[in-house]
Amino acid sequence: MALADARRNRYRHDEFELEAKRKETIELMKRAVSSFNLKEEFVVRTSLNFGNYDFRNETFPLDGYSESHYFYASHYPHGSFPSNIKVFMKNVNSVRQFGLSNAKARDFLQTRKDRNGRIDRRVYLVLHLRITGIKTEPDQLQAEITKAWLYDKPNWTQEIAKFDFTQKPAAPISEEPMPLNSSTTSAALR
Repeated sequence: MALADARRNRYRHDEFELEAKRKETIELMKRAVSSFNLKEEFVVRTSLNFGNYDFRNETFPLDGYSESHYFYASHYPHGSFPSNIKVFMKNVNSVRQFGLSNAKARDFLQTRKDRNGRIDRRVYLVLHLRITGIKTEPDQLQAEITKAWLYDKPNWTQEIAKFDFTQKPAAPISEEPMPLNSSTTSAALR
């Protein structure tokens, strides 16, 4: 902010220099926008809670996120850019549960109990997101989850489950990423 103010103060008394710098700034912004790579992924680290074990499906549900939830990507307090950019996830339903066999699920819960029998149900999620477009407003971006890792500990160790949505079916059915069920994401844990 101080650098921008210093430049503006330097050129504000000479309208010709100010106009030249304004045009230069606009060109720099246009180049930055046009060089943005929509295929580039960015990573969000967050946490959420898991629910009670589903004995029939051998899964724990994950609570916390829906398509109306968003993350702030950046804050741009200058000019005509939105001051807050919100990133919504369109395939958040694909990361709704993780599977463990009955025995592994029991052991998992036992390690999370405190001395009073309370269970810590907080787990840690790393999301790889790719921007797919603008949602409804200029400050709202739509993203898809390409990969996700679920961890047991807040230091991002002890992986519980992995989700990968980058593999497409042989014959494309739709443009949506192919959801994986909990049995394919946690087969290594069984």
